[in-house]
Amino acid sequence: MDRPRRRRPGARRPGGAGPGARARPGALPRLRPLSRAAGPLWPGGPLPASGPRGALGRFGAGGARLWPAGRHLVAGGRGARPDPPGREWRHLHRRGRGRAGAADRRGAAPRSGRGRRGEPADSRRLGLFGHLARYPSGGFPHDRRKSLSGNVPLTVLVTTRNEELNLERTLQSVHGFADQILVIDSESTDRTQEIARQWADEVHNLPYEHGRIIPWIFQWGLEHLPIRNEWILILEADQAVTPALRAEIAALLARPEIRENGFYLRRRQIFRGKPLRFGGYGGKHLMKLFRRGHGALDPVEQDTRVYIQGPVGRLRAPLEEHNRKEDSILFYLEKHLRYADAFAREEVERRRGLPWRITPRLFGAPDERVLWLKTLWYRMPLYVRPFLYFIYRYFVLLGILDGKNGLIFHFLQAFWFRFVVDVRLDELQQRQDP
Repeated sequence: MDRPRRRRPGARRPGGAGPGARARPGALPRLRPLSRAAGPLWPGGPLPASGPRGALGRFGAGGARLWPAGRHLVAGGRGARPDPPGREWRHLHRRGRGRAGAADRRGAAPRSGRGRRGEPADSRRLGLFGHLARYPSGGFPHDRRKSLSGNVPLTVLVTTRNEELNLERTLQSVHGFADQILVIDSESTDRTQEIARQWADEVHNLPYEHGRIIPWIFQWGLEHLPIRNEWILILEADQAVTPALRAEIAALLARPEIRENGFYLRRRQIFRGKPLRFGGYGGKHLMKLFRRGHGALDPVEQDTRVYIQGPVGRLRAPLEEHNRKEDSILFYLEKHLRYADAFAREEVERRRGLPWRITPRLFGAPDERVLWLKTLWYRMPLYVRPFLYFIYRYFVLLGILDGKNGLIFHFLQAFWFRFVVDVRLDELQQRQDP
């Protein structure tokens, strides 16, 4: 007679757990209530793994959270809820399951439905401007319909002076993308104006004066030029918009509502043909994209800094900065000798009490934090602070990992330039003393 086989403690009975069977507590008992609570949200079973997403990503009350460009977003999927929840939402849920969902992913004709905010549901993958092209021509106001032809409702403002080596690359990066391109030229003597007329909508000549620094010129353009779009992107002649950044801006401006009034762009610094990945300079965030009427520049400050009224956000894709004229070391030294005098004179005025346009704060926006660090810098002893700054940039922030090119840049920009500023500042202070 065969002896009955004993079950291991906790093993299932043959046939599986019945309706009244109690689940054995496992190693993670707290996850069971979560899985049960999520069941009623999607009738018919749990959610499968999400597919690839695109540059649009997800937008919520916290602002823009954009996904890297090159990945795709499947429109009309489970995350797309129409305004009136009901049977239509259930239809979208059922469509993505089983064979029907697989057929759609293989390219079958999508079923009719409505997606997020009443948009036409479509299961095709969207490319760079796919999100814009799937809207009907009458779905947006007049300025948004321009984006359907390839242009986004954006005005690009560029400042130039003798920039024939850099300008064409900059204008090509926004040509056919931005609705309006305006160039402000300060009496260039090379081919700058000729290149600008080939790519820009308008070229405005502004008489050159030594005291008219780049922030002053940008502020003049904001006040006097015929800007026809709500959103403005300011660029210097050596800054170019990368394809990933174009996709991110296009997705941003296609949103029905934008809570922020300005967006910081991450700079990718190119020096002598190679990117700088370390040292804290290449990853700096610059306020470049902002809403018209909500941004202003300080015409006295040497650094180009836009001060925004209202909430701000950040974009992920980089803005590439590469001044090809600085590939020549003689040009670099000559340019920064002029800048050293200008920075020293500005510091003299700040020490006399010239106020900033915003309140410096350590835990504020990137520009507020930079100004707070500047006020700290002004209190440090001359000729000592360049050494400390270079040590911080080159060793603490790992600028040494940029190799020979990084040594040249970080030494010149973090030490040599700051040291010349201190020498010039010392001269100006001695002249003022009785």
